[in-house]
Amino acid sequence: MAVVSLSPVVGIDGVLTIKDGAALTLALPFTNGDFKLPGLNGGLTSGRTSMQEVTDFFARGKYIGSRYTKGKILECSFTAHLTALTGETGDATILDVALRKNDWAAPTSTIPVARGDVLHYTLEWAVERSDYGATNDRKVTMKYCEVTIDIAEGDDGSTLTINIRAKPFSTDSIAFT
Repeated sequence: MAVVSLSPVVGIDGVLTIKDGAALTLALPFTNGDFKLPGLNGGLTSGRTSMQEVTDFFARGKYIGSRYTKGKILECSFTAHLTALTGETGDATILDVALRKNDWAAPTSTIPVARGDVLHYTLEWAVERSDYGATNDRKVTMKYCEVTIDIAEGDDGSTLTINIRAKPFSTDSIAFT
């Protein structure tokens, strides 16, 4: 059986799920937008728990080497067509998540309250692969994400962009499974 699918990932192959620290969940299918996750690097390996910033070293103006240093905040985004501003009870929108409205009026942060008052969520990007020859589906889980929203009007439809800042926290960060 194949380990890796030879079929490219397309917009109908995935879901971006946002979860709070308790029981709230909102699933956004990829058919609604595009997901970008830049800046991944090998700093996650060798016992490290997060992507790492790279520091370049110079001696008398000449490059002499590079090292992984502190944890790296990954900035990613998901842009989709705007279909509603806020939802109804039991039918949340992404704006309910960002603005803390309706079902999301009292979410629980994934970061302890003692660590600050900025609300953080878990975001999970799941991609369907087993239907296309791979052994398993795959996902990226980012447990400590700050979320903001941008809205833009357009002739071909208004859009919203979810801006995500995935942060390393303590001994836990991003998981690839």
